[in-house]
Amino acid sequence: MPSPDPPIDALLIDYERQHNLGLRSILSTLRTRGLRAEIVPYDPASEASVVEAALTLRSRLIGFSIIFQFWIDEMARLMRRLREAGVTAHFTAGGHFPSLRPAETLELLPDLDSVVRFEGELTLAEFLPHLDAPAAWDSTTGLAFRRDGRAVLTDLRSRVADLDMLPNLEHGEPIITPNGHRTASMLASRACLFNCGFSSIRQFYGSAGGARLRGSWPR
Repeated sequence: MPSPDPPIDALLIDYERQHNLGLRSILSTLRTRGLRAEIVPYDPASEASVVEAALTLRSRLIGFSIIFQFWIDEMARLMRRLREAGVTAHFTAGGHFPSLRPAETLELLPDLDSVVRFEGELTLAEFLPHLDAPAAWDSTTGLAFRRDGRAVLTDLRSRVADLDMLPNLEHGEPIITPNGHRTASMLASRACLFNCGFSSIRQFYGSAGGARLRGSWPR
């Protein structure tokens, strides 16, 4: 009987009604560093396929992209279903809401182990080698996690100053629109030209150190 494939390092889960370029940038960064990572698209009707993928790939870490707080209940249900199925991976989350409210996110999601705050490429790549050594987590900037029942927040990581240092995105298959068109998303900058007080984008890209608005030349 053939032996099963070795566990992967990271399984990334996200709504993909259109390509999540932030998550795909994380995917590319992890793979460039020799880490095995995959993305599994999610919607409320696909919980069973996500559970099946988690059990098959046996990932050491499962990352949940949670941009808005109204996704919290769905993600809580998905995490609970994964745990009930016997998935023991480290659960982490990223996105606007977890980054801005890490302690609250850990409280609202009892199955969650950590939060990767703001831009996650470098934080997650540094975190994965120390996943089994919680005493070393304090030295990973841009992280929040539970310790002795309370939330611990490490120092914030500065934003990526030069977007061209990041590897090319792995887009995967095109998204098919309801009328049958094949689409792929593109993004040439991060943050926003404007400074709206109500905007989560402004808060997300304005909370860590370094330049807020950055651009990248196509390659």
